[in-house]
Amino acid sequence: MELLVENGAEVASVPFVEVLRTWGPKIIRFFLAHEADLIRDQPFAHARTR
Repeated sequence: MELLVENGAEVASVPFVEVLRTWGPKIIRFFLAHEADLIRDQPFAHARTR
């Protein structure tokens, strides 16, 4: 992920709800540190539904 972002990939291109569903603390922290959208589509509400 770091390499992708360093080369121009946008964090916003991945829905944050999918990041939350990985249950990977390092991945979630990475997205949070790179300004993932925590509001659009209510990712925290939907992450626990699957």
